[in-house]
Amino acid sequence: MINDIYNGTPAQLVSGPLSDDMLIGIAGVIRACAELEDCLNLTICSFAGISETKMTILLGRTQVSRKAEIALNLATTRTDDALAIFKKVWSPKIKKLFKHRNVVAHGVYLGKTEDGEFAFLSSESHFSDDRVFGQSVYTYTSELLRGVTDDVF
Repeated sequence: MINDIYNGTPAQLVSGPLSDDMLIGIAGVIRACAELEDCLNLTICSFAGISETKMTILLGRTQVSRKAEIALNLATTRTDDALAIFKKVWSPKIKKLFKHRNVVAHGVYLGKTEDGEFAFLSSESHFSDDRVFGQSVYTYTSELLRGVTDDVF
């Protein structure tokens, strides 16, 4: 289940490899994000009036969230509809897709739940209501990952 809310209920996990369907789902999320990041890079180039080479020199391995801020700031300097269009296109669904990309690409695979979902430990940390520190665990099925990607495209 893709859930953005902390759940303190422990789950039993079974170790084992990711299924082929899950690997295909992860690959789809990663590829979709790569394409979107390339579009974001080209948007920055267009808004700034610079080449891709210059953009790469200036921004290098800048995080996507920071690139989105840069594109937004550049859009505000324009007199055309760039700002409205960028805000419409760079939607919360895209931000959510990148969040889940980070979980499945950079998180630690923990195993499979009793419900058949694949659990990943993310780098997100939080405190529960009773001030217990923890890290977020997200669980996915290949169908859920495809759904996150399909929401954007």
